[in-house]
Amino acid sequence: MADKKNGPPVLAFTGSGGKTSWIYALAEELRRQRRKVLIVTTTHMYAPVRWGVTEARTDAVLNQLEREGIAVAGIPDGSGKISFIGDAVYTASCKAAEVVLVEADGSRRLPLKIMGVHEPVIPPQTDAILAFAGLQALGQPVQDVCFRWQEQKLDPQSVVTMPVFARIWQTGCLDILQKTYAAGIVKIVPVLHQADTPQLRHQARHILAAAGADQGLVTSFRPQV
Repeated sequence: MADKKNGPPVLAFTGSGGKTSWIYALAEELRRQRRKVLIVTTTHMYAPVRWGVTEARTDAVLNQLEREGIAVAGIPDGSGKISFIGDAVYTASCKAAEVVLVEADGSRRLPLKIMGVHEPVIPPQTDAILAFAGLQALGQPVQDVCFRWQEQKLDPQSVVTMPVFARIWQTGCLDILQKTYAAGIVKIVPVLHQADTPQLRHQARHILAAAGADQGLVTSFRPQV
């Protein structure tokens, strides 16, 4: 895939709780900076309503990048989603992009998840993996807010407190990524999203520490109050 001597930065987005929205928000900001952004998925993501290239043709991706600065490339899977564009088109398209954003797993739009055995799907030459969790899970029953809660034999009706949140995120996401990329070749960035209030931002800092994260991002798309 992308040759890191000449290729663009590649960021892979994993976990749950707003990663798709984050991808699009970052892409728009990068476009405002006049940088060409390629968005792909290595698994599945919802089909784009704009900037889409839904055929495995490098020229179509390059034309879209040149025309609008953002290309969301993937093959329709018949369920309203797109899948990976394919190695050849991905590699060629990376050469024309200045930043590549990859949605590398799914969460069924729930704010917490436990990774499956084949997740995430990280492209070679990835520079950083952003590991998301959504703070909207706090105070809710596990079964309503956590994808694959059964994998850890959690009580489905138990409430997601800060310690429960931290444990699910750490064991179901962060530890898996750290183990896979223990050599530190790829930087792993914990991200707690949906920190929409001062209370949630305060809780997020405690969750980061409880999950064993020395540092991370606490983010929100709402105006800060």
